[in-house]
Amino acid sequence: MMNGMRAIIAAWAMMFLLFGAVAAQADWEAGAKAGYDSNADRALNGGRSDFLLSGYAAYTRAPTFDSRLDWTLSLVLEGTAYTRITDLSNVTVTFAPGLAYAFSPVWSIHAAPFLQAKGVNDSDQSAWAMGGKVSLRQRWTKDFYTGQHYMYTDSRAREDVYSYRENALGAVIGKYWTPVFFTEATYEYSRGDAFRTLETTSYLATTIAAPGGARFGRGGNRVIYSTTFNEYVVKETVDRHAVGLSAGYDLTKALSTIVGYTYTTASGDSGTVSYHTVYCGLGYRF
Repeated sequence: MMNGMRAIIAAWAMMFLLFGAVAAQADWEAGAKAGYDSNADRALNGGRSDFLLSGYAAYTRAPTFDSRLDWTLSLVLEGTAYTRITDLSNVTVTFAPGLAYAFSPVWSIHAAPFLQAKGVNDSDQSAWAMGGKVSLRQRWTKDFYTGQHYMYTDSRAREDVYSYRENALGAVIGKYWTPVFFTEATYEYSRGDAFRTLETTSYLATTIAAPGGARFGRGGNRVIYSTTFNEYVVKETVDRHAVGLSAGYDLTKALSTIVGYTYTTASGDSGTVSYHTVYCGLGYRF
């Protein structure tokens, strides 16, 4: 874990120096969030809830569209601490350069590959990830906008159960009710690998023996015992649906706050995992 953390901090420092030269064209932001996850261990039955605290620093160059084609850049360093399942605490660095094109004052498109490094207290879950995201955006009026996106992620963890490949499609609808207050509604569907925890060894044994049931330990569905969760963990292909609502308010030109809620279900051969997440946060733009 410590070696992974040092590598992440070193990568952040190099990127900070590399892109500091264009800081005048971009926004720097730092902030903190508090959240709640109703099923942090992604259990098929029951599940353990947890509270988490996170802090982040971000560098973003958004498109200005002085011309139709513009470039973008995002660099984010984030640390998250879990209060109960402390082995889930992690630090991530995400780097995403991109291109944006404005078809008209209403329609624009943005495409960006990304590279992410993640160090987790449970070193089995530490991972490198790469992928890409393509987003469409429609600014229908000054106050009303919509958007759609496709994202592909390929994450390689130290332990294969936590590795995954995923394809996701999503949509957003948002409105500024005043110049400083907005709300958004989001939906995302994805299909790909995910891990879930099994409550008992008898459940695991029954599932393996069930004719036509999920194939744990066979057919690519690998099972391990996790000391982080004190349960068996299996990876399988799932269909995930996530619906979210959020609201943001600018307290000043630099200081903003946001609150949000997401309900997620993920269905696979062994059953359906569902969970609620709630968060609130403060951000400061430099």
